[in-house]
Amino acid sequence: MANSKVQLADGSVLIDLTSDTITASALRSGYTAHDAAGNVIDGALEVDPVYSVTKSLTNVATSNNDTKVIAGNSFHMDLSANDGLVLNRVQVIMGGVDITNQAFSPLRDYYSVTSSLTGVSSANDDFEVIAGNSFHMDLTPDSGKIINSVTVMMGGVDVTSQAFIPGT
Repeated sequence: MANSKVQLADGSVLIDLTSDTITASALRSGYTAHDAAGNVIDGALEVDPVYSVTKSLTNVATSNNDTKVIAGNSFHMDLSANDGLVLNRVQVIMGGVDITNQAFSPLRDYYSVTSSLTGVSSANDDFEVIAGNSFHMDLTPDSGKIINSVTVMMGGVDVTSQAFIPGT
């Protein structure tokens, strides 16, 4: 027999459950309590785990600042490299496992090209190159000028020795 009140011999109430509102459907699965009538109830509420989201971004803006996601729900964010930079590496780790190939799909398979020309011109006005393809730019010195130096940067790294062939 369930008891909803515990009274001492002097009549004072030690515990009164009659105004409690807990139900099995509101109690998390794996927990036990007593309802307002004093009956033992086992929790039936299944709660999906919540996972934390940690982002380690450098020179990248994201469209999603959430720090948590409920199990079974998707998590989406767009990544944008800061001005003058390109995304060169994205890695997605879940539970210590690299799931980049399953979770990440680049929306763009091309790189932006910027040029800062002084005293020279180029007929190539392309501003992007498809990943894996080459990029060609002929430089023509302005009248009375000579090309003194050329620097080729890719992703913030000087790649002049691999990318520039003088005199061609």
